[in-house]
Amino acid sequence: MLRIVNATPLIYLAKLGKLDLAKNLYPNIKTTPEVKNEVLNKTTPEYVALHEAFQIWIKIEEVKNRRIMTQLQKLHNIHLGEASIINLAIEQEEELILFVDDKSARAIAKSFGFQVSGTLGIILDAILNSLITKSEAILLVDQLAIHTPFRMSLELYKLVTDKIKEI
Repeated sequence: MLRIVNATPLIYLAKLGKLDLAKNLYPNIKTTPEVKNEVLNKTTPEYVALHEAFQIWIKIEEVKNRRIMTQLQKLHNIHLGEASIINLAIEQEEELILFVDDKSARAIAKSFGFQVSGTLGIILDAILNSLITKSEAILLVDQLAIHTPFRMSLELYKLVTDKIKEI
């Protein structure tokens, strides 16, 4: 199954020092040049890890019909990166999952029939695949909630931590 990733899961996993989780779980990830440009900021501490990921295992693919991307941006008021990955997904001819954290972009992707996941889903997959323990996962979720600008409601925090405990 193809995985297409937006900027925020990459950025937040890199901030947590856990970008390798995505690499180990999904060795065939694609994204767009728009996302790559958004993610690669030389002034951030996670730049080196992200730059290396783009050099080694994250594949970059241009969208064929940029008009779709422009329409998605205008109609739904989403960022260029989010519009580009939804556009790329529309152009694919295989089953896929979109990794995107933004609530609006997730809703748009679902309206096209795509499966969606995000940073928290990657952490859950890492537990299920024995890459991290439950306690490590809870620490990562806590770090996201407390030490980063990751947007997570109290309800989502409780839902995810309860899910971790159930696994």
